[in-house]
Amino acid sequence: MTPEHLCERDVEAVVATTPESVFLLSGHLTWLGERMRGWMGGPAGDAAFQAGYAVLTRDGRVGLAARAVTRMAAEAAAPDSLVLYGRACPAADADAALSLLLAEMGLAGRTIGVEWDGAGRGLARSLEPVATRDASLWLRSLRAVKTEAALRTMREAATATEAAMEAVFAAWTADADPRALRTVFRVALAERDCDFDHLVFGAPGGGVCDAARPPEPVTALFFDAGARCGRYYSDTGTTLTRAGFTAADRERHAGALAALAAAERALRPGRPASSAWAAMQDEARRIPGLVAQGHGLGLGIREWPLLGPPSDAVLSDGLGTYPVDAVLAPGMVVNLEAGGHFADGTSVQVEKSFVVGADAAVPLAAQPRDAPIRLPA
Repeated sequence: MTPEHLCERDVEAVVATTPESVFLLSGHLTWLGERMRGWMGGPAGDAAFQAGYAVLTRDGRVGLAARAVTRMAAEAAAPDSLVLYGRACPAADADAALSLLLAEMGLAGRTIGVEWDGAGRGLARSLEPVATRDASLWLRSLRAVKTEAALRTMREAATATEAAMEAVFAAWTADADPRALRTVFRVALAERDCDFDHLVFGAPGGGVCDAARPPEPVTALFFDAGARCGRYYSDTGTTLTRAGFTAADRERHAGALAALAAAERALRPGRPASSAWAAMQDEARRIPGLVAQGHGLGLGIREWPLLGPPSDAVLSDGLGTYPVDAVLAPGMVVNLEAGGHFADGTSVQVEKSFVVGADAAVPLAAQPRDAPIRLPA
């Protein structure tokens, strides 16, 4: 995010509190910040993440309040101001560090935006010297539009996921242990410097699972997988077969492909997200049981925009209002997926990621889905 985003808002700076937003503003986030919660440091703590705080000012300065044990990573992010907290530090905790940071950055007595969503109970005390406005939804909306650097990382994550899936499919014999297949996926991702997020497939009777061997013969089987690379997620899905599609399978899979194609054509800048959702429904409703949906992707496995029916509703925080039916903009990454679980025990899935471009949507990465994946005998 650049300081230009603040120019239209009546605040001098914005404070990020969640792991994703701290990374968005400062580029700093460690494994510890993504896992530590307030109660882990003391029994009276709350469930808020302890990722520290990041501050961005109107004039482009970045401040960071970070845990002392992560000093090297914090310094590598090269903030303009850095206050560490913990043992042998002037600040005992993140809230005290933020107070010192705001004073150092000349923000005492100023009006600042704060990501209250997800903040711990102690944050309000550290912000007593300033006037605050809620910036939670504002930061969430900014995350929806990716920078070129973010898009490059997301392409790497998507490409690595495709390669890891190929390794899984090659090993997926009729007697394969699903837990061993998950290990194949993890190893293939690690070889590409990516982390495992999920690997699931259709469960007998509906839903998904990651451990029970699917019943044979597999004619059509839902498959969904994802990873993370450089803090950004991938999420995709396809349909597997071993015995070959039945006529019903072919019809359902074709319906899923048609739903995605229709939505892709509707992913154009300036149009409401609901236009893509409606296009999907027009195709999906032709196949009983087929479900079509879409969502943003990025620092979270789901982000804005969330595709849904047309709506005039708006959400508000202290910095603005945001339509529930978001307007599509260049740089948004949107996942489109269509799938279903059917009474005959089969299931299908087609899921791909797209980037909203200047004129139309383009695939985030090569994700061939026109035909099902044929598993080895």
